[in-house]
Amino acid sequence: MGSKRTTVLAGIAADNASLFHRIRFIVSDSAVIIDFADGTSILIIRDIEMGRARQAASADRVCCAADFEPEGGLSGDRDSALAPATAECLRRAGETSITVDWTLPYLYAHFILKSGIAIEYSESFGVVERRIKTPVEVEHLRHAQKVTGEATTFACRTIANATADRNGILHQDGAILTSERIRAMITAFLIDRNFSNSHGSIVATAPHVLAQDVTHYPKSALYDAIKIWRKDGPATDGEFGKKDSWKAKLNTNNPGSDQEGKKISGVKELFTTRVFEDNTWGLQWSGDKSSSRGTFPQYYKQVGDERVVVEAKDVPEETGLVKQVFPLAKSGQPYTSPNTGA
Repeated sequence: MGSKRTTVLAGIAADNASLFHRIRFIVSDSAVIIDFADGTSILIIRDIEMGRARQAASADRVCCAADFEPEGGLSGDRDSALAPATAECLRRAGETSITVDWTLPYLYAHFILKSGIAIEYSESFGVVERRIKTPVEVEHLRHAQKVTGEATTFACRTIANATADRNGILHQDGAILTSERIRAMITAFLIDRNFSNSHGSIVATAPHVLAQDVTHYPKSALYDAIKIWRKDGPATDGEFGKKDSWKAKLNTNNPGSDQEGKKISGVKELFTTRVFEDNTWGLQWSGDKSSSRGTFPQYYKQVGDERVVVEAKDVPEETGLVKQVFPLAKSGQPYTSPNTGA
């Protein structure tokens, strides 16, 4: 945007990243921040949140809808009340035109326009502010990346240390270890470290998808826009352009297995590689009882020039192999971005 203009951001900060970035205050109810051209700002929020907002939110004044009740009164619905209150606040301030971004809900636009105030859309409003990180934001991102890596490591170790029953079902602390339990454990892990997990976690189960959305993009999809931006051109929105992109059609063949150059027999019967209906590629485990889903054989015997899969019950007791516990591979440290730029 050029010269300073009055701007409005509205929505739910927990879902609207631009609004949250501006007010630095997380709340699950609707909120509105008005930044006037003279440099002052007003945050309009639910009355019960005003005290907390005054402590933490980035705004000169914190108000509620009742502070800007129009002549016709306010709706009993909180969201419906906030929109006309916003329009009334702008009217009392003598505003005739405001600038908004793409996230403004139409409910607000309706009441603002109804009050005779023009709305101008700006595709760059808030983009540069969010793209260019302050040193404090960079440190927050680095810390968040580190904790995210720790949460991933925690989840992987929990799964790796779980005990599989004879049907290949994982158990942990006396209960089946489901993907739902893992997701809940990840959320608890993050909450204990003062993080939220409002968007949830992806914990995939069979079929095991290994590749999806394989798309080939040209330089013009993103590189060119970033290059122009770095040369003081308009800011990019960070989205990959669809023009000239090409989605690969996946196909598959079952892989072979060998160890030290000797063929392993019995592994390929456990699963097949498949291309599923949504053009994702992964493993489809067989329904055979000897091949529990996601569990690879642990025991083999030499038969001629091949190594053949042997079930645990068929391993000779005198070998002691079944009772032998081998140490798990140790996980590496979570990756964090370097302190210096590229």
